[in-house]
Amino acid sequence: AQAHALEGTVRLTCSRIVATHVLPGLLVQLRRLAPDIRYEIAATDHSENLARRAADIAIRFAPPAQLALVAVKLPNVAVGLFRATDGPQVSTADDLADAPFLADDREDQILPAMEASGFPKPGNVVLRCDDPLAQIAHLKSGLGVGICQVKLAARLGLVRVLPQWEYPMPAWLVVHEDQSRIARIRFVFDHLKAELSKWM
Repeated sequence: AQAHALEGTVRLTCSRIVATHVLPGLLVQLRRLAPDIRYEIAATDHSENLARRAADIAIRFAPPAQLALVAVKLPNVAVGLFRATDGPQVSTADDLADAPFLADDREDQILPAMEASGFPKPGNVVLRCDDPLAQIAHLKSGLGVGICQVKLAARLGLVRVLPQWEYPMPAWLVVHEDQSRIARIRFVFDHLKAELSKWM
């Protein structure tokens, strides 16, 4: 009977950025629509194994590789360059080469991606950190220029610089095919499918 009722627990897995800055607003909506559903969140930047029931629903930025999954391709998430309102002024690509910049550390993806898109490599990296929440905290503090999801940056009051640089980050919403038949999981999945693109 529970399989057909909008009650019980739904376990979500997503990145720490999504868990912190995207899901709260969506779960408020869902609670209004289905108040008897409870939630568990596995906030991790590593993929949980849905085939082993580590979670019911996943929001991912890499294509799912496991079998027996239902995956919906979401609109690409726009990522751009931002500063705090009192952060460094950047008007041209040359300015960016000298401006204080926030980059990742051992993952080393941000700078090569910018260089590959034809932008000069920032030469004044003042912070390296692989934790995206820490990157955003330092970006908000005014320490330097950094990357952020465009819609999230707007909610945080960040100022976009060099809008001609934008990285389209692919995203997927994933559920195990067996779990998709359970009413509460399908309800949450369908709501996320309809609403996620407004938030990220």
